[in-house]
Amino acid sequence: MFWGLPIYPTIIIGGVHTYGARLDLDMIHSGLYTSLMNTSVITIKTDTIVKTKAEKVAKELGLSLNSLVNNWLSQLIKTKKVTLSTTDETPNAYLKSLMRQAEKDLKAGKASPSFDNAKDAIAYLEKQGI
Repeated sequence: MFWGLPIYPTIIIGGVHTYGARLDLDMIHSGLYTSLMNTSVITIKTDTIVKTKAEKVAKELGLSLNSLVNNWLSQLIKTKKVTLSTTDETPNAYLKSLMRQAEKDLKAGKASPSFDNAKDAIAYLEKQGI
């Protein structure tokens, strides 16, 4: 004890210097892991609530959010596909009104035709003055 503070030895593991501070197991694991693996940092912006909920789900699964993101990135590379789900999304009033208008336009024949190739699509747009 020094001036009432506990003294811990300096520990260096995987490049992590503690300089007398307490080193917890997460720091040891992180230091060992990163010293054995070439890693990069990705910084993203996300809603705080989304991050908190995602961390909670990851923890319930016994995983870290970091490991889930790494797995997702690996799957993206492997499959070259992005799968998104909108099963729990509810359209707002504005989007619902646009959807109703689109249905009316389609029934009234005011929708553009479908095209088999870009040349026909461009010709149609030019004919419309677009």
